[in-house]
Amino acid sequence: MSTKTVINDVPCEKVQDIFSAEEIAASGDATSTPEIPISKAYGSFVIEATITGDGTCKFELLTSCSGDYFSEPENVDDLATGLTKTSGDGSGHVQIPVSFGDAIGRYMKIKVTETGTSNSVTITAAVYGR
Repeated sequence: MSTKTVINDVPCEKVQDIFSAEEIAASGDATSTPEIPISKAYGSFVIEATITGDGTCKFELLTSCSGDYFSEPENVDDLATGLTKTSGDGSGHVQIPVSFGDAIGRYMKIKVTETGTSNSVTITAAVYGR
């Protein structure tokens, strides 16, 4: 069953839920499972997330050719940094657009790290393909 929505005036289809009320401890991290075939993201996608808690976090893209080992591609910046419960619309609802041209692997995961070092964050997020 697909879920369709419009993000920034662009029709999108939900590819996969990646976090469901995932609490990330201070200085901790969480990685989405299972992996997402990059072909389902259509070369560009949007992460729609809700951030709660008093921490600060960043989102990273991890890729893999085999599906066995995931890492952040060389020369690729974090997807978003400094996000808090007041980011985005002011209530922690954020949309992170991601676009890539060259093939960077067959599979991807999203990693969220709490970067504030003293408080946790809780993340609920999904990936939408355009």
